Amino acid sequence: MPTTGLTLTTGLTLLIGLGVLLAGRRLFWLFVAATGFVTGLRVGTALLSDQEQWLMIAVAVVLGVLGALLALFVQWLAIGLAGFAAGAYASLVVAEVLDVASGGWAWVIAAVGGLVAAALLLWLWDSVLVLLSAVVGAGMLAGLAHLGSLGTAAAFIGLFVVGVAVQTSLFKPARRPSRA
Repeated sequence: MPTTGLTLTTGLTLLIGLGVLLAGRRLFWLFVAATGFVTGLRVGTALLSDQEQWLMIAVAVVLGVLGALLALFVQWLAIGLAGFAAGAYASLVVAEVLDVASGGWAWVIAAVGGLVAAALLLWLWDSVLVLLSAVVGAGMLAGLAHLGSLGTAAAFIGLFVVGVAVQTSLFKPARRPSRA
């Protein structure tokens, strides 16, 4: 049976990444679930590298589902955890693009980025949610095309800018017409 270039995992990453990139502010539960998934995939890959791939994906899916349930039922806890996970993920993506995530520093970078993002998200909810969802969406999508490090960095930056622009322009509250 011939294979196509698009696997199920790639297709799901593409769809979820686009949703988070372009509508993470409106689809908060998707942002939290996607952040849980990519964090679970990173953690699963790091901690379970000698295990079967299905186990790593299962860990990622469980964390994604837990994130979505938290977003629905315990919103402030979900916001803090999603902020931490998104900040850690974003920090690692940026550190990899800049090639500074070697050795034990990756975990330090992730922890600091996670704490800063969680605090900012809880403090400046709307603006930070747009930025974090654009970072997570861009991070999910940028590596799909396998463009090399420079191409991936350029794609990440371009996607991030598009995500922020779309989320801030399309989802602004409607202006009241002025009385003239």
